[in-house]
Amino acid sequence: MKHFVFLRHAESEKNIKDITGGKGEPLTEKGIKETDLFINYLSGIVDSKCNIICMTSNTKQTIQTAKLISDYFGVEVLINDAFQPIGLGCLDGLTTDEIKKNHPNYYLILRDWRKKKIDVTKLKIDGIESPIVPWKRVINCLYELEDDTTYFIVCTRSIMVLIYNYVNGNEPFSGSYCHHDIKNCGKIVFDYSNKSGVSNVVIDV
Repeated sequence: MKHFVFLRHAESEKNIKDITGGKGEPLTEKGIKETDLFINYLSGIVDSKCNIICMTSNTKQTIQTAKLISDYFGVEVLINDAFQPIGLGCLDGLTTDEIKKNHPNYYLILRDWRKKKIDVTKLKIDGIESPIVPWKRVINCLYELEDDTTYFIVCTRSIMVLIYNYVNGNEPFSGSYCHHDIKNCGKIVFDYSNKSGVSNVVIDV
């Protein structure tokens, strides 16, 4: 059995600027305080004697959030490419205002996605990563990680949405894989067995 705690990064300057995707921004003061509250939560549910591994994607806000958590638990932060944000093509790194001005058609598609009016199969944007690609890399990673370990995985909203759909049984191209609002430091906690799959799910997003 493997134990997963997926966490969306704490508030960053990227959130304040309303940037979609990109390489990330440092945490705000509020974000640092949010991480402290999350560490208090983790310390209450995780046995200090268990094997803990902290993983994250290569973005500034996820690394900083993961570092604060890993420092508390005395573990190393590992960058794992499986949890990289989903590539958003021509919209990657733009603010919402820039998307609306320069890509009005894509702005409407992105708006409808975020309002849950369309599923992921309708998210047609120039250069966007096919949803099956991140799906395979994330789910394959869960399968390949070692048992008897608690994994703290700090990621961006797009991967959290993927995990939300996964634990709810919604696969890409099923017509049910949709956006879900994920707050900063929103968490999805579950156990995973290579034989029986997901169990004991706790969602607080």
